[in-house]
Amino acid sequence: MSEHLDNILSQPDGFHPTGTPFFYTLFHLACTEDFDADYRRFQTSVVFCYVAALYLLCVLRGVSWVESVVIGILWTRVFYPYWIDLYFANVNGLQVFLMTVFLCLRARPTTALRAFASGALLAFMLFLKPTLLFCTAVGIYWIVRETPREIFLTTAGAVLMAAFALFLPGYVLGDSCEWSDWLRRMGSTLAHYEEMSGSLFNWTADAGHMSKAAVIVGSLAGMAVLFLFFWSRRAEFLARRSAFPYVRREEGLIFCLGAGVYILMSPLVWYYYFVLLAPLFIALMPGKNGGLWEHPPMVWGRRAALANCFGMLAYHPPMNLGAMPELVIPLLGAQLLVGLGIAEVVRTRWAERISRSRAPSA
Repeated sequence: MSEHLDNILSQPDGFHPTGTPFFYTLFHLACTEDFDADYRRFQTSVVFCYVAALYLLCVLRGVSWVESVVIGILWTRVFYPYWIDLYFANVNGLQVFLMTVFLCLRARPTTALRAFASGALLAFMLFLKPTLLFCTAVGIYWIVRETPREIFLTTAGAVLMAAFALFLPGYVLGDSCEWSDWLRRMGSTLAHYEEMSGSLFNWTADAGHMSKAAVIVGSLAGMAVLFLFFWSRRAEFLARRSAFPYVRREEGLIFCLGAGVYILMSPLVWYYYFVLLAPLFIALMPGKNGGLWEHPPMVWGRRAALANCFGMLAYHPPMNLGAMPELVIPLLGAQLLVGLGIAEVVRTRWAERISRSRAPSA
């Protein structure tokens, strides 16, 4: 594995070693010596998982069948990043499927099996590829607000999967230093590809005359503060969940926001990463499941805003896949989509407070 990484890093035009040793080990186990057959099987698997994910997301959101068909056509036939992801045999479509499975597990009242599977799936997503880092953080944000029994079961699933992901590469590839070698090489890898990649993270660091380490430390510190805040208020959350059914929809929306936050904050962003925004787009669609005060003007206004977001995200760059300024328009679309998601969370909380204030007089 270490020799393979050395070869990859010595060839800038080759594969991008941003996947983890766990990621490469799983592909090593699944592949044969027939590259063409493996490539076809992989593309077929991605298409199946991605289309299934879009369907399940529409069902979870309660989107009408007509809009579900439109979404399926737009995000497969028209959405350019999806074709780039498929052509380069990347895994963003599979990651969307993993996100969807996690949302399905969390969509219903938690059982022991669901809690254990949720934790295992969170760890699997994180150790497969770190592009779902913030989604995993939101999953942890859910876990700490559960009952002690559910926290224990979810943590047990996550710990067992993490141990498996850490152990498997060394066992299969015969080198116990795979993870340490990968971490050591990632710094130089990111530095090499940053200049070709588009990222708001780099813009923030350059515009504020700050080191990238300072931006990372500040972001992690903010996440730690939020983590402690929600831990202290988990009892209030459980009360809200039992009183208001739409709270689970709000949870899913925040989870999907994690992928958008990663794209806006990561120092390395490629065009096909925007495939990860499909769950957030569908979560913001007007639907039957969840939400307060869905008046027609608000519904049509949100549809228009989402159509604008999709147009920017599906923008076909005239030059290469990652370099500036080709990613400016999709990044603006991602910013707008994340802004709509945050606004929807705020709107839901505001409508909930009004409902509570009117309850005694009813």
